[in-house]
Amino acid sequence: MSIPTKVAGFLACLKFDNPLQLIVSRLIFRKSRFVAHRWNGLQFIADQEGGDECGLRPCLVEGMYNPFIQATGIFQSRAPRNVADFGANAGGFSLLFAVPTVKIKKLVAVEMNPLTHARMRLNLLTNFGPKAIPINAAVGGCLMSLNVPFTSGGTGDRIHLSRSADDSSFSVPMRTLDDLLNAEFPGQKIDLLKMDIEGCEWDVLETGQCERLRDCRHLLIEVHPHSGRGITDFQKAVKPYGLELREVRNAGAEDVFLFSQNANASSEPGANH
Repeated sequence: MSIPTKVAGFLACLKFDNPLQLIVSRLIFRKSRFVAHRWNGLQFIADQEGGDECGLRPCLVEGMYNPFIQATGIFQSRAPRNVADFGANAGGFSLLFAVPTVKIKKLVAVEMNPLTHARMRLNLLTNFGPKAIPINAAVGGCLMSLNVPFTSGGTGDRIHLSRSADDSSFSVPMRTLDDLLNAEFPGQKIDLLKMDIEGCEWDVLETGQCERLRDCRHLLIEVHPHSGRGITDFQKAVKPYGLELREVRNAGAEDVFLFSQNANASSEPGANH
């Protein structure tokens, strides 16, 4: 690990509510995998071996998604909101909504890696209770069973990974966007769908199993270039579902984009569900 990375990690510790505990864990108890974090009254764990901090830190203390979420108006709304988090990792993005200023009706968080999902499940149920629905699945273009390598996890986990060294793996269901949203939000609007599924967003669009995008008021997505395609191609692909690209950017998250239904009037703080 480079010196700048270590310094960045140290400075990030200071932004949590228990900085001394985190710094001591880094300096003295370096072999301890699971480290308790506190932030804005929340409590959750991070697996240092599984790279959870690489997902939790940008979301919670570095403001990676803040400009995009602010643009949706969800933080200012008094109505309970439906939120879906596809590619949830240890739950960093979802935890942004576990604060008193946000009213959550239902939060569905989907994570492919079973071990990462177990930590995400603990983190979300601890802070949301029954409003959180943690799901262990991959998001793709079809319904099938998928063999996922036995690893501790990481923010770069994706469907097309090589098998683990000892050829061991988990069997995990792959589910489509429509299958997940139909099951968890039948006949309902989804106020915000966040997707970071490491390139599989193209599979979702190509197979057409994404009609429920029409019911997503906002889509917050990390677009991964694939086969020469980029954000312009993605913009064209989601336009038939009523989603328009917003002029919201974050220099610290160059591949993250916000799409909204009827973008010129996207906040809808009083919208009915």
